[in-house]
Amino acid sequence: MRLDLRRELTDSIKLLGFVYGTHQTYTRYFTRPINTTTWRQREEDYVRDVSGFGLSLNGLSQLAGAPLKWTAGTEQYRETTQFEFFDGTTQRARIGLPVFKQSRSYAFNSTSAFAEAEWSFSPLFRPTVGVRADRYTGDCTTRGPEVVSATDPQCNTPLTTVALNQMTVDDAVQVQAPATAALLTVEFDNGFYSKTLRGTVNKPMNEVPGATAATWALKTGKYLTQWGANAQKPNGLRLEVVPMTSVQPKAGDVLTVQVLWEGKPLEGVKVSKGEHDEGVKTDATGKATYKVEAEQNFVWTERRAKFEGDPHFDLLAVASNLVFMAR
Repeated sequence: MRLDLRRELTDSIKLLGFVYGTHQTYTRYFTRPINTTTWRQREEDYVRDVSGFGLSLNGLSQLAGAPLKWTAGTEQYRETTQFEFFDGTTQRARIGLPVFKQSRSYAFNSTSAFAEAEWSFSPLFRPTVGVRADRYTGDCTTRGPEVVSATDPQCNTPLTTVALNQMTVDDAVQVQAPATAALLTVEFDNGFYSKTLRGTVNKPMNEVPGATAATWALKTGKYLTQWGANAQKPNGLRLEVVPMTSVQPKAGDVLTVQVLWEGKPLEGVKVSKGEHDEGVKTDATGKATYKVEAEQNFVWTERRAKFEGDPHFDLLAVASNLVFMAR
């Protein structure tokens, strides 16, 4: 969409302007071999937004008795692209989380100032002079499972990635992040669980004779260690719980959170202290309230959906939590 403006300021000077904006979404699928015998389908998803505006003064004057046409103005553009890459899709259906090593967020900004003049001294001599200054800024953020997103709690610095120290304690994996990290995110594939007459087996349905159903369990989570403007911003998890405040809550407060599924509000899912807690359901905007308790808080939600066309499972269950300490 574009809107243009023209206004005559005087008989020889006019003001021109424009405002421009576009929103594009597109997805491409293709299948390629990953070895000599196996082919795999992938999906690349793009969301692109471009906006811009410009203003210029345009005039006609006289210099040494000859016409002098001139213009001077400024323009500004901003472009953002959100790119997600899904590998191993089935019949163009996503069956897992995006590959964050290859999923990226791009931002590009352009600011320009310009001036130009043309002097029509004679039909054979029409010199033109012009100047232009451009400033370009931008950012590209990529995240992988082996790094953590760390931000300044006052949102004065862009997202960066820092290495984690990983250790195994009994059957659990623990990570130690730098003290400067404000937020830790995690994604975990909890595997397939097939139902049989004898109980549940931790294998895909096509590997369990007599299996009647199977669930693929995926987990995402956020541990908020420092509060600030970034606390209430989504972090790109497929399912996530986002607090609607930048201020660390205290025990007894009622915290409003928003549940997002693939970046969009998710209605009708439970928000609670855990899987077996009664909790409350999210509204049409994906929002629900949570009563903050002393010390550590665990805000839990889950999306369960039937899935067709895959021999490994027929139910996709994605659970997510937000963990923080009350002040």
